[in-house]
Amino acid sequence: MSIKSAIRLILLAFIACFAFSVPVSGQSKKQVADSLRKVVAVQRALLQRVDTAGDVSMRIAVRLHLSTMVKPKEAIVILRESSDLAQAARLLEDEIAARTYLAQAYSGSGDHRKAYAESMLITALGNERLALQAERSAARMDSLLKVAQTEHHETIRKDMLRQLEVEEGAARQKTLTERWMVIALGIAAIALLVVTFLVLRNGLQAKRTKVEMAALRAEVEALRGSPQNRLRDQPPVVVAPDPSAAHPIAEAAEVAPAVVDGTLLAIFRKRGPERLSTLREARSRDDQEKVVRVIHTLKPQLVAMDAERFAPLCASLTAPGSIENAQRWNNDLDQLEAAMERLFS
Repeated sequence: MSIKSAIRLILLAFIACFAFSVPVSGQSKKQVADSLRKVVAVQRALLQRVDTAGDVSMRIAVRLHLSTMVKPKEAIVILRESSDLAQAARLLEDEIAARTYLAQAYSGSGDHRKAYAESMLITALGNERLALQAERSAARMDSLLKVAQTEHHETIRKDMLRQLEVEEGAARQKTLTERWMVIALGIAAIALLVVTFLVLRNGLQAKRTKVEMAALRAEVEALRGSPQNRLRDQPPVVVAPDPSAAHPIAEAAEVAPAVVDGTLLAIFRKRGPERLSTLREARSRDDQEKVVRVIHTLKPQLVAMDAERFAPLCASLTAPGSIENAQRWNNDLDQLEAAMERLFS
């Protein structure tokens, strides 16, 4: 209910209460007529105030109520004003109410032709009201349909976007899978090439080893054919030690080596010169750590060939803190190099 309708009902209730508050019982007809005139005067004053306020619905409502208190001719005039006001303001409900009152007033005054004309107008207005209601219902239905269509289209759009996202995700996954397959195939191909290279290289190394072993066997056979090991016929080479540093290894260096296995000696003569060159190169650069590493790699073969000569030398050179005594360390290295050269000769 609107605010105007609420005000209208309040005023109508106030008017009705005021009208019925006039005492009737125990009064003469003149007093009743005077009381009625007072009520009408109040209604006319109220109508003037409402007309000044400009509320069309209230002006029509007050006129409809006033038409029930005045004479028929004046009531017809008031009701015509009400219908004209409603028609001008395009207030269909108020116009139907005003013309209903007017048709009843015409019928009460005996003017049935005008009452019929007003009834026809009321019927036309009723049809117009129905048409407006139908139009509003259709507009509301159209609005609901548009909302439903919009929601439907939005749902379809979201479904399509979701489907596109799924397809794009599947395409990306497929691309990644194909990429990883290519990478895996590339890695497999590289691994196959590496394995092939290693197999070929090992084969070549095996062939070289066989050739070297054949040469070593031939050299061993030649050594075995000699009356005795050449190593025994060679005089020992002794490096003069520092007089200030007495070392027991010097005495061991003068001892003749034992009989050496021919195969071991042949292998050492084949590969030993290269290691001796590495040792001398590290020594020339004063790379003491590398010198110690080279001695560690030579120690097993040297000790196997002549333990009495090389075991003390290697132990002295690789002992912790041996580098601190530079003079002794260099003397030991000189003896080691000289002894190795004797083995190569």
